Amino acid sequence: MIDNHDATKRNLLPLTGVILAGGRSRRMGKDKALLKVSGKTTIERITNIVTKTCQKTLIISNDIDKYQFLNKKIVKDMYVGKGPLAGIHAGLRAANTEWCFFIANDMPLITRSIVFDLYEISKEYSQCDAIVPRVKGRIHPLCAFYKTSALRKVESCLEKEELKMSNFLSKINVHEVVEKPLYEKGYSEEELDRIFFNMNEPCDYRKVLEVFK
Repeated sequence: MIDNHDATKRNLLPLTGVILAGGRSRRMGKDKALLKVSGKTTIERITNIVTKTCQKTLIISNDIDKYQFLNKKIVKDMYVGKGPLAGIHAGLRAANTEWCFFIANDMPLITRSIVFDLYEISKEYSQCDAIVPRVKGRIHPLCAFYKTSALRKVESCLEKEELKMSNFLSKINVHEVVEKPLYEKGYSEEELDRIFFNMNEPCDYRKVLEVFK
């Protein structure tokens, strides 16, 4: 698969890239992060993209040994068993940049260009706590930018056992990036469908493999 937008993207963004490697992969039946796609595990593929895009890369996982092969800093959840919100907390807490880019390990078709372009689109919304894509009405809070200053609000939700991402987003200042500015950047509807594809079940994994044939 060729990312036609990547040729002009050269410099690293002033972000901490945070890869969320948690999740139990119940619907997939096996660890999504370690599934092979064109000779690489999905988490290795995502890590390579993030490393080439962000100034710093972190892996969030409570199983440090499993991901040592990535040669990246691995950070454990402080709030173990509290879902993706705990991963957001761990990433924000460990970051030393004003903003973080978070990506879940079930999005192996993410590209450097979409991160660069989302960042560019979002510059004028720097007063927000989060920049979150919404494509075809579906919001993607685990492929999004969060300001490290939102850490206290994340902690508040975790302490109150308010663990749904939607609940957290309702408590902060969020700018949603919809399709129009991305179309203006040259993306097609088909490209956006592919980039924001979530691989949750075996049939999804087969679809991802088809992309690389």
